[in-house]
Amino acid sequence: MKLNSLKQKGKYTGVTAQDVSVPLCTPDGAVQSRKASQFLGLLRNQRGYTLIEAMVLTVVLAAMVATIYTGVIYADKQTRLNYRHRVATFIASGEIEKQYTIFMKTGRFMPFTGKEVFIDDITDDVVKGSVTVSVKEDVEYNVSKIYPYFYLIVDVVWVDPISKKRNKVTLREDFYDVEGKVNP
Repeated sequence: MKLNSLKQKGKYTGVTAQDVSVPLCTPDGAVQSRKASQFLGLLRNQRGYTLIEAMVLTVVLAAMVATIYTGVIYADKQTRLNYRHRVATFIASGEIEKQYTIFMKTGRFMPFTGKEVFIDDITDDVVKGSVTVSVKEDVEYNVSKIYPYFYLIVDVVWVDPISKKRNKVTLREDFYDVEGKVNP
């Protein structure tokens, strides 16, 4: 009732949201206006995603997650393997230093076979290995001189608990007998 009386008196113009003009900027900087009904029509005509599109998106995302997960697992295995190789290298290097120290004190090397060592005790699977030190003697010829030397070979061997593969790190150090002293 009241609405009709306002229309009759001219106070109500009957403007709807579709009749409001919206300013737009053109590429050259000019301002144009369009009616809101043109924009509402664009919004009404938009269609959503189909079920096929949603399923394809899900499959693509699942493949990406699986790829990333596989990469993380592979990187973790490689990190553990590299860690164990590094530890075995440090153990072998330490044995070479120990043998050199023994030789400097006693005048001879002390080879041994199968000494048990820990390669990795950080994880739940404790990885044990064995160290073998062997000493060999040889000579090197240079022009007219003969240089006798000893060489130590240190092998660190262990079995990986996951892959069940045998791993081995071997280091060799030569010790030359120069003027009655062994110099590394």
